[in-house]
Amino acid sequence: FRAPIGGVMFVLEEAISFFDAKLIFRAYFVCAVSYYALQIMFEGHYLRTNSFAVFDLNTTCEVGYNAEDLLMFVVLGILGGIFGSLWNWMIIKLASFRKRVVRAGWQRFVDAIIVCFITSLFVAFTPINYPCTPVDELVSHLPSEELTSARTFQGNATVFINDFYCLDDRAWRFFRYYDNSKPESAADFLETQVLETSNCPTGQYNELASLFQTTGHYAVTLLFSSGMYNMFRAPSLVIFGIVYFFLSIIASTLSVPAGMVVPSLTIGGCMGRLLAKFYNYAIKTPLGYPNVDPGPWAMVGAAAFWCGSARITVTIAIIILEITGDFRFVPPIAVAVMFAKLTGQFFTDGVYHMIIHLKGISFMEDLPAKAMDNKFVRDVMTVPVVSVNEKPLAGEVRKILLDNSHNGFPVIRVTDRARLCGLVLRKHLVEVLTEDDSAVVDVARIMNETPITVLPEFTMAQAFRMFRTMGLRHLPVVTIDHEVVGILTRKNFMIHEHSYLPHPMPSEGGDSRDAELEMHAMGNFHTQLIDEPPMEMLP
Repeated sequence: FRAPIGGVMFVLEEAISFFDAKLIFRAYFVCAVSYYALQIMFEGHYLRTNSFAVFDLNTTCEVGYNAEDLLMFVVLGILGGIFGSLWNWMIIKLASFRKRVVRAGWQRFVDAIIVCFITSLFVAFTPINYPCTPVDELVSHLPSEELTSARTFQGNATVFINDFYCLDDRAWRFFRYYDNSKPESAADFLETQVLETSNCPTGQYNELASLFQTTGHYAVTLLFSSGMYNMFRAPSLVIFGIVYFFLSIIASTLSVPAGMVVPSLTIGGCMGRLLAKFYNYAIKTPLGYPNVDPGPWAMVGAAAFWCGSARITVTIAIIILEITGDFRFVPPIAVAVMFAKLTGQFFTDGVYHMIIHLKGISFMEDLPAKAMDNKFVRDVMTVPVVSVNEKPLAGEVRKILLDNSHNGFPVIRVTDRARLCGLVLRKHLVEVLTEDDSAVVDVARIMNETPITVLPEFTMAQAFRMFRTMGLRHLPVVTIDHEVVGILTRKNFMIHEHSYLPHPMPSEGGDSRDAELEMHAMGNFHTQLIDEPPMEMLP
């Protein structure tokens, strides 16, 4: 999306459990490099000022909004939270169904072919027999006397019609091309606007075909277009929005790369543009006030729906501004995003978190689940614990490493009792391991001598806060005499998370093959993908 700052914010707000300044710099560096590499590949050595904007919106129009319009932006945010949560719920239900039923490779292939066929049917046949729209409807919102004077305008800049109406570059080209006596001029204009005629007479276009029979990029661009209030009528937006809503749910859970961002922007754009038209019809026009431009409202609606689904606020606001280049509606976007998040939290979690936990990835949330307040560490900890003596033989260490895939081992000192004296990482044991199995390995010089520990009587919520706040991978459980009785890792904290999942997490005692596979997947992610903190961060 050519939004490097938004990419960094997405990592910080959604994708990591803990971070530091070094990680922020690395994320920003790679985002900036990838952005400029992409720009140079497509734009050459000369980068235009508007090359940052994926959806190239004309921002020369300065028609703003009134203070009372903020109430409607609140409504837009609430609607984004409600429909975004419904979208999440349906995606997870369908994803869990496909996880249980569509398992073999050929089944996934057939599933994708069927969805492609169904989607093609809707795209091809939904616009058929839909009424065509005359091209002059694009600016029918303008006062007739001003329309005449604007048609004679011969300049090359934006046409400003009093303080309330403005024609951006796209709308101005209408007056340059269109003439009632020359239908072919209207056809030229439609071609420049990527509006589909779909067997319509000359000088007319099909609204549904313009939205369905194009790429997601151009569909969003058309929805965001300002200056042409009646480009899409309310029935067109309702039909397209409903069909696209369900098709995006079906496609996003396929076993193929199918993103969720463009569908979120498209559905939200329909919602915002539709609310703006309702606002004009029910309130603005009867009271004699100038109508609002549905284009910027579509942009705000896209941010609201995306936040209602993903629950990332700052990231979405920054990305929307970066990909559109339109900073006039920063306050409305902030208001809509805030209320979308507050509303959505009443129903479901963010869609990315829901999918992460559905796949069994051991991801730590910001706060412990409510169920953790009533569970104790002794009920959840992993037992028995694989530990290492303070001065073991190399053969003993080799056997432990071969028999286990754990990444950390408590170190015990055997006197009258086996007491905890440290914690050693797997990679450090590998570094000091010798070929001679009878040699003594001095674990004391490579271990962390002051590991953070908890008592079995701690609640899981207390242990969760310690684990996440300090960036731990292993949390030994000891008695008051420092005897090791268990250990906690990320997997242990997943037991009581996310009750919306359609099947229990494997730690809850499920004996199905799905549970075994999911536990194995969780273990693999724990041992391979979870970055361990640097040594200086270890307690």
